[in-house]
Amino acid sequence: IIEPEPIFCEFDSECADANVCTNDKCLGNEQNNLSAAAIDNIRGFAYFGADMNPAEVVKVRLSDFTRVATYVLPEATIGSMVIDPSAGFLYVTTGRNALVFPDPGKIYKINLSTFELEDTLTLNLGEKDLRAAAIDTAAGFAYFGTNTNPGHIIKIRLSDLTRVAALTYTNIEKFFHTGVIDPQDPTDSSSGYLYFGTDDF
Repeated sequence: IIEPEPIFCEFDSECADANVCTNDKCLGNEQNNLSAAAIDNIRGFAYFGADMNPAEVVKVRLSDFTRVATYVLPEATIGSMVIDPSAGFLYVTTGRNALVFPDPGKIYKINLSTFELEDTLTLNLGEKDLRAAAIDTAAGFAYFGTNTNPGHIIKIRLSDLTRVAALTYTNIEKFFHTGVIDPQDPTDSSSGYLYFGTDDF
């Protein structure tokens, strides 16, 4: 995540307590394996997903780099997250870890104002370990890529958290780990594309 005026800090899950260190912020050993992040520049908060059992979303105030709240998810994994600051929602997906591998995957819609769960979408069987994500807030859609073989890309309408389409690829196009989007711009014919990267190990 990028803050317009960068704070050169990092989270260290091995710190003994949650005190501010010289140049980093310690969450403490109870919150570790930070597998996803998103930033809300409008409200001045960042969100980090702790892929634990149970999984947690940690809310951090950017002005003083302070942990202000934690939301515990129903699942024990976090795969990815994207944010729509203008609408006021955070979208968090299930992933996988050594303990659990939820199938089908789920997408949780969290209200940024209340920091409570607004809605949950359960995907189709096989659409799991949602490791990659990209969001088009102007058009009102988010896209999630699966870390599976074959790979799937699922299109979600944000307004009602509905699955509207999906692409299933071959066993060559698999294990999606990253995603970015170039939203449609009527003045630019080269725009309007989604890009996903694979990790074929």
